[in-house]
Amino acid sequence: MAIIPESDLLEVLACDIASRPPAPGPEELGPFITAVLREPDAVLLSFDPAGESVFASFAEAERFCCADIGWDIVAGPALRITGTPAQLDAVCSLFEPASE
Repeated sequence: MAIIPESDLLEVLACDIASRPPAPGPEELGPFITAVLREPDAVLLSFDPAGESVFASFAEAERFCCADIGWDIVAGPALRITGTPAQLDAVCSLFEPASE
């Protein structure tokens, strides 16, 4: 999967970043993520239960700025993200390890 340039990311995600309340960003989720699974209709970010409040705050904030995307905490625990294929690719690019 290709990395989406940062300049295009907000457009692909249909994100109104100005409406996002203060909350953890993707970089704060990293230490808690145990797996990233791309399904045909969703991305599942499995996380350590110790990060549940961080993920809940992130998901709540994302519902404001990226309202066309689904952000749901599910059993596992995991964050289940739903959207268009392009949006899901963009979400995955946020959590891919940096290339060396």
